[in-house]
Amino acid sequence: MQDNNFTEFDNGIYVANEGVFNGGNGTVSYISFDGQVTANDLIKDVNPNIDIGNIVQGIAFGEEYACVTANNAGQAMLFDVVTWEYKKTIYGLKKPRYPYFINGLWYITEWGNSGNDGGISVYLESGEKVGYINTGGAPEKMLEQDGKLYVTMSLGFNTDNRLIIIDLASETILKTLSLGTGPNSIVKNSDNVLYVLCGGDFVGNESRLVVIKNDMVEKSILLQGNCSDLSIYKDILYFHSFDKVYKAQFNSNQVNIKSQSQDASIYGLGVSPFGEIYITNAKDFNSQGELIQLDNELNPISTLSAGVVPGQIFFREKP
Repeated sequence: MQDNNFTEFDNGIYVANEGVFNGGNGTVSYISFDGQVTANDLIKDVNPNIDIGNIVQGIAFGEEYACVTANNAGQAMLFDVVTWEYKKTIYGLKKPRYPYFINGLWYITEWGNSGNDGGISVYLESGEKVGYINTGGAPEKMLEQDGKLYVTMSLGFNTDNRLIIIDLASETILKTLSLGTGPNSIVKNSDNVLYVLCGGDFVGNESRLVVIKNDMVEKSILLQGNCSDLSIYKDILYFHSFDKVYKAQFNSNQVNIKSQSQDASIYGLGVSPFGEIYITNAKDFNSQGELIQLDNELNPISTLSAGVVPGQIFFREKP
């Protein structure tokens, strides 16, 4: 840690470092927005006796706690959202993916034991289980809007093309939309238009960017390669393939998509609340990786060390 006297870690960038698959403990990197405080193993720095487990997947922030999921370990851990002191472990999750904090509750997507029998577990912020939504398939990232959950159904260990719309009050499925192969991420713009990125597969199905209005598919745009990690800032969309970053902007019914090749094994992308664009470079998926910041033209401008197999990027702006 750069500043050993620093005790607040609630205003910055968080990288989920997966760790070597089935062979290493995952970690969380932290970089304050001003760059003055960095920690490549935040959890261990604050809690020397705590191991999060293999394949750190997702990070989310509640009012009192931060939640970190570990996929292969089958668990989620709760930490004080400011100090990152360990509070509790949620056991018994089945290949957990991403936690979300909605209306005072954690919603955690799970792929299930087979990667095809998943659902969403619901917990109080303090970690007590209060519900479960059976989705089947492999629920991935999701978004809440107007009392509804919009859940992308990723490939998991099978094939899927669905976006499931769930009523939060009754926890029942209202509608299912068929999109492209492998929906993996979802965002909304300032007009509450939804965009879903479908990553395709490795047997000929390409990625798609799908526009959804009023719970109906309005447009489906074919992309090249296998794309993931859709992000948005001021209605500009960002996503990546394995070696390119894309920037998409809609103007009326037209979309302008720009791409820029990167000298990196891109494994994650995120855009900060201030419009700063970051990607993770997993390198050989066995050693310490990097967090790379890009400029508005998608060219690299700075590089920081991350943990082993850095993946998803998350942000928290201090209230």
